[in-house]
Amino acid sequence: MSGASRVAIGIDVGGTFTDLAALHDDGTVSTTKVLSVPADRAQGVLNALTAASLSPQDIAHIAHGTTVVTNLLLERRGAPVVACATQGFTDVLELRRQERAALYDLAQHHPEPLVSRAHVIAVPERIVPDGVVTALTDDAVQAVVADVLDHARQIGAETVAITLLHAYSNPVHEQQLAHALREAIAAQQLTLDVVTSHEVLPEIREYERMATTVAEAYARPAVRRYLAGLSDRLAAEGYPAPRVMTSAGGTLEAPDAAQHAAALALSGPAGGVTGAAAIARALGVSRALTIDIGGTSADVGLIDDGEPLVERGGGVAGVPIALPRVLVEAVAAGGGSIAWLDDGGALRAGPESAGASPGPAAYDRGGERPTVTDANVVLGTIAAGEWSGGVRISREKAREAVMRVAAPLGVTVTSPAASLMKARLEPFATLSMWTEPMLEGPGTSS
Repeated sequence: MSGASRVAIGIDVGGTFTDLAALHDDGTVSTTKVLSVPADRAQGVLNALTAASLSPQDIAHIAHGTTVVTNLLLERRGAPVVACATQGFTDVLELRRQERAALYDLAQHHPEPLVSRAHVIAVPERIVPDGVVTALTDDAVQAVVADVLDHARQIGAETVAITLLHAYSNPVHEQQLAHALREAIAAQQLTLDVVTSHEVLPEIREYERMATTVAEAYARPAVRRYLAGLSDRLAAEGYPAPRVMTSAGGTLEAPDAAQHAAALALSGPAGGVTGAAAIARALGVSRALTIDIGGTSADVGLIDDGEPLVERGGGVAGVPIALPRVLVEAVAAGGGSIAWLDDGGALRAGPESAGASPGPAAYDRGGERPTVTDANVVLGTIAAGEWSGGVRISREKAREAVMRVAAPLGVTVTSPAASLMKARLEPFATLSMWTEPMLEGPGTSS
């Protein structure tokens, strides 16, 4: 950075707060925290920039971490999707790899797929490694196109995900079907995007390829709208175009990021671990365990030899996404995770979050349902009074909210509050198998 461009900005938009860090040319860092605007996340970014009192002319670079995709997957609020799969393989998402959700718990089930079996269309074609076994005829293409558009109208789908066998090696049938779909969509002036597996993940293993392609289709509409709106509004105020943090810890230009929504599934959490790794290196700490607790999710990561651990894909909120990512475990156990009683009277927390509006009951902004934050306030681990980001904590409101689950259970308010606090330990329990061997010995911190 030189001349008038003196500041590099990092902005992370969470479900509850939008955080800004400004790195000045003298090496100092200033931070700003504002409440997110759930109905308009881009406004939260602009509010943070305004609150930071930085002139657009002083900003050289904006790196943006977003939990848009993470929260879509955690809360299952993505776009309706119609999927296409090779005939005979339409149950791939349901079958997964036939492993149990929990080896010894027969009552525990995997999360439902992002697209239901009823909206997976069979495509009469078959390609094997040696070549085409069943050709995709023009008549078959037209029948599939008609079927897809009919299903799309039924559910208000915004995307079509195409995953055909061995398309990673020979995408001719996917290309043929995608071309016909795009022509029909244009002719009928429909608003439908087409996502193909050979473009999203051209790799072997049909389950991971289909799951990743469907995740891309599920998240892309919301990501595209958000990033386009954010870029336009930043430009209108004179700010530089943002680069978006990916799950792998790098960044993409906003237009490219909008076409790679699945690669942003851990955008915000990856930024946290990458930043923590930089701090660990500066402190001479080679191995560290990090935890980043936001309003919607709690995220745990590992640093080894001063660098974030990176893996080739993994699950995000029960959704396999086989793209490179910083190793982060995200669970719906954030501060805003709402407590509720299931049909058996057991206390649960999440995945629904109170977000920034109305936020936890303790914020005294109209929220009435109990959250993990309210439990912290009741137990005294979060103090009442004025906090940053324009938040005032009310212990009375927190107690009233937690009593909503305490009263039916016939217990005092501190009992469910203590149980909700345990939700914070879930990410550590999930990671215990691979953290314990790595974190033995000197040079370890948290």
